[in-house]
Amino acid sequence: HTVREDVWACIHSENEIVEADDDECTSLSSRLKDVFATFWSLGFLAFGGPQDVAILRDHLVIQREWMDGEAFTELFAISQAIPGPASTQLVVSAALARAGPAGGLLALFLWTLPGQIILTTCGILIRE
Repeated sequence: HTVREDVWACIHSENEIVEADDDECTSLSSRLKDVFATFWSLGFLAFGGPQDVAILRDHLVIQREWMDGEAFTELFAISQAIPGPASTQLVVSAALARAGPAGGLLALFLWTLPGQIILTTCGILIRE
């Protein structure tokens, strides 16, 4: 079974999409908090390059167990075939699988926030 099947395995009675996790459904808000906790710190640790993929694998597969190694490898292979930064695509796809579109957008924002802050600061300082 796939990451997508895991994520969308359980539908809450009030039409809130939730995830099946060991016979217990986890609320969307709980999964969004999990995405925030994961990518808030990772955004400040990873600044591009191949080491980002290793950091993501460690956090998503080993520490948090969001997916297995095979699913991570599949997402990584797909991200390599798509133009753009592979680590950002991995972040968005993993968070999307974990918490839906809102999770993907939240992870994208948190992953890119440190770079945005640094580049904005540099732009302001250069301008002055």
